[in-house]
Amino acid sequence: MNTIAIFFNNQKEKATQAAETLQTWLEENNYKYIIENVTATSDNRIKKADLIISLGGDGTTLRAARLSSQYNIPILGVSLGTLGFLAEVSVDKLTEAITNIANDNYTIDERSMLVLKILENGKEIENAFALNEVVVTSTRTRMVMLDVFVSNNYVTSYSADGLIISTPTGSTAYNLSAGGPILSPKLDATIITPICAHSLNLRSLVVSGNDEVIIRPSNPYHFSSALVSLDGQKDINLTECNYLSIKKAKKTVKFIRFADFCFFEALRSKLKWSGKAH
Repeated sequence: MNTIAIFFNNQKEKATQAAETLQTWLEENNYKYIIENVTATSDNRIKKADLIISLGGDGTTLRAARLSSQYNIPILGVSLGTLGFLAEVSVDKLTEAITNIANDNYTIDERSMLVLKILENGKEIENAFALNEVVVTSTRTRMVMLDVFVSNNYVTSYSADGLIISTPTGSTAYNLSAGGPILSPKLDATIITPICAHSLNLRSLVVSGNDEVIIRPSNPYHFSSALVSLDGQKDINLTECNYLSIKKAKKTVKFIRFADFCFFEALRSKLKWSGKAH
């Protein structure tokens, strides 16, 4: 491990303090490092790193994930005390974690991403990637009406405040808040979850990760005031001529894990489930 990238949210005091403390420790222990904040990130600097350490919560880690997938650099998510499913260690155990990584005492947890393609008259005009979810909503306080196809098979038409297309990793994020199911990140699947559907019969649908999800406006007018959001961080306005293709990306995000990591234990802890095994 030659160079560590410290990627932190400079708008959070705890993250800034943690970055400063880590910087001092790395210098004292002769590690090379790059320090970047979320508002002024240089891709050219980040791509030189062998490890990205994310300080600042899941939002910061989602930003780091796009860099990770682009340059094939593993991420270590660090919890600063808030709810975060993507964090592996607490900030007080960070230096111990770095030492373990330097000694090759870790594994890689590879997570799938979604690739969104925006098409117009059959031609791709834009594409983007998401680790958690792709969301289609209206920019106005009104429903959108969307026709959904899975691998060219018509599924149904959704009248709803929006539609969430989620990865298993994103199943514990917006999808969960909208009443969608939690999936193990080991599953090769995609979740389609309506947001406040007009009909109670319209529920979440889990499809194969190999399926392509096509979304078209039931009426072209409904895309004239719609936007698509990726991981809640990148918004793209749609036009009446657009339709969307969403499927599993070839890119993945690699998370650092240690021997004691367990997805279900993380669920119990983060969601504060009660009970114990007998």
